[in-house]
Amino acid sequence: MKYILTIFTLLALAGSAQGVSLTDSKRFQIWAETMSETSSARGSLGTLTKAELRAAVDAIDGWIDANQASFNAAIPQPARAQLTTKQKLKILLKIMKLRWEVE
Repeated sequence: MKYILTIFTLLALAGSAQGVSLTDSKRFQIWAETMSETSSARGSLGTLTKAELRAAVDAIDGWIDANQASFNAAIPQPARAQLTTKQKLKILLKIMKLRWEVE
């Protein structure tokens, strides 16, 4: 869940529907946390290399940049206009957690 929150909070800037891309150090932080969590008994990366995982983190962040307008446009009016960016993202997070059983 921490990663989903980290990634989707990128979309929110104070008073703006546009998000800001992660810096390289933030992407590295997500990569390092994922490496740490999956090296324990909680999960496994299989044969995925460190470089391949880092490329996945970069690609997911890039996908968010490319699709944030589409996400917002998919929300029907008047909810699109009335909900704040953070409210929209909290709804998205709840849906994702239930769909994929993420804790």
